Amino acid sequence: MTFSDAMNQTVSGASAATANKGGTNSKQIGLGSTIATIDTIHTQSSLQTTGRDLDLGISGDGYFVVKQGDSLSYTRAGNFYLDDNGTLVNANGLKVQAYKIDENGKRSKTIGDVAVNVNAILPAITTTKISVSGNLASDAIDGTVFSQQMKVVDEKGKEQTATIYFQKNGNDKWELFDEEPAALGDTSTTKPKPFTSVKFDANGQIVAADKTQAGQTINISSGKEDDSDTAVDESIQKVNLDLDFSNLTQVKGSTTALVNPDGNKEGKLESFNIGSSGEINGVYSNGLITTLGQLAVAKFSMHQA
Repeated sequence: MTFSDAMNQTVSGASAATANKGGTNSKQIGLGSTIATIDTIHTQSSLQTTGRDLDLGISGDGYFVVKQGDSLSYTRAGNFYLDDNGTLVNANGLKVQAYKIDENGKRSKTIGDVAVNVNAILPAITTTKISVSGNLASDAIDGTVFSQQMKVVDEKGKEQTATIYFQKNGNDKWELFDEEPAALGDTSTTKPKPFTSVKFDANGQIVAADKTQAGQTINISSGKEDDSDTAVDESIQKVNLDLDFSNLTQVKGSTTALVNPDGNKEGKLESFNIGSSGEINGVYSNGLITTLGQLAVAKFSMHQA
C-alpha cells in the first residue's frame, strides 16, 4: 500500500536569496493522507522453516487453489491443516484443491478436495512378472552358479521366498533354476532341471527371441497356516510367472544380475507427506509409497487496466 497527501496548506511562500540572507523554501502543512495505490507484489519472499509438515510455500509464481462450495479462491498462504474428516484445509476452513491420480498412476486434469483416509488399505497384488537386469560375467567359467533371493506375493496375498540360480553352460548360455543346480556333467535324475535358459550374442546382448518368456513355472516356499494364522509347516508350491530379460547383458567383469518381482502384500496407510513438486505421498506399512494427488497451483496473466 502506498499513500499520498490528501491536502496541504501553504503557510508562507518561498523567498529568493538576498545579499544578506539565503533563500527559503515555502512552508506547507499537511492536512491528512489518503491511499494512493494498493499493489499486489508477486515476487517471492524468503522461505522459512517452521517444522510443520503441512506448512507449505510456493517457490516462484503461483497461488494455492482453495474452495468453498462451488467458489474457488487463490492464496499464497500455505499454512494448512487437517479437519475432522481428514480433509486438507487452510486457516479459514477452505478446502485445498489437488489434481487427482487415475488408476494408472497418472495425473488427471480433474481437481478436487485433498482427503487423507487414515484407514486406507493398499490391497495385495499377486506377483505375475519378474524383471531380470544387470550383468552375467562372460568370462565366468562353465558351471559357475550365481543366486538371487527374492520375495514374491502368492495368490493369498502372502509374501513368500523364492531363489533363482543362474548357471553358466557354454560361452553364451546361462540356465536358470529354482533349486540349487547340479555340477555340470552330473547326470543324476534326482538333480533339478532348469526351468528356462538365456542366450547372448557376440556383443553380450540377449537374443531377441529370449528377451521375454511367458508362463515359466518356478517353485516358491509357502507356509501352511492354521486358524490361528500361525505358520506351522512349510511346503513348496509352483507359480507361473512371466520373465523379462530385456535389461540383462553378458560382458566381462562382475556378475551383478538382479531379479525384481512385481506385486505387493497388503499395506495400511501409516503416514503421508507432501513433496517438493506438490505431490501428496501416502506411506504404507508394506513399504510402498503411492501418490494420492498433486496440489493444484494457479497462475494469472497480469496487466495494467
